Amino acid sequence: FIVPSTVSSVDLRAWRDSGQHAGAAEVYFIHKPYLVMRGLGIDFYTTAGTALVEIGSSSTEIFVLANGKILANEQLAVGKNSFISSIQVDYKRTQNQSISVTAAERLLEQDAAVLKWVEKYYFIIEETLWRVLDTMPADTVQAIVAKGITLYGAGANSVGLKAALSFNGKLALQHVSDSDHVISREIGNLNGKGFPRDLFIR
Repeated sequence: FIVPSTVSSVDLRAWRDSGQHAGAAEVYFIHKPYLVMRGLGIDFYTTAGTALVEIGSSSTEIFVLANGKILANEQLAVGKNSFISSIQVDYKRTQNQSISVTAAERLLEQDAAVLKWVEKYYFIIEETLWRVLDTMPADTVQAIVAKGITLYGAGANSVGLKAALSFNGKLALQHVSDSDHVISREIGNLNGKGFPRDLFIR
């Protein structure tokens, strides 16, 4: 199973039961950020520091790893659905007109005018990212600053988000527009061909 970086033991138990019920002799889990890193050519063990921010549909995950160790793994209850809901509410309030999820999503990705309705959520993510980086060792922070952070997920194309998470260009940012493609490309390696076995969770 490919699981979020902040997966709980309760979730793992439920997925393990599901896998065993389906007839699996053994059940393994792997964190999604590892697959993204692998797809981008980032080595788990030699990188001095890398940070990944996944903007999912209902949550945001911040994952920091250095020299093969997970240093931070945080989840926020803010995601693409929060952005879209805010746009729908504020559009109705200011324009006296309801818009569909599809229309709100189009505005979210193309119209900078909606920033005033969603930047409150960007600020929460940005502030949390700063707080996480402030707790990291100096050499890890230097490595992250040097190569930036990786942004991906369902809400990664939201207008203005890249500027917010790069702290208006002060931090390099690698945007993965199609992380599902990157991940699916790596799934073939999950059988152990060149993939470190100790990255799996039993």
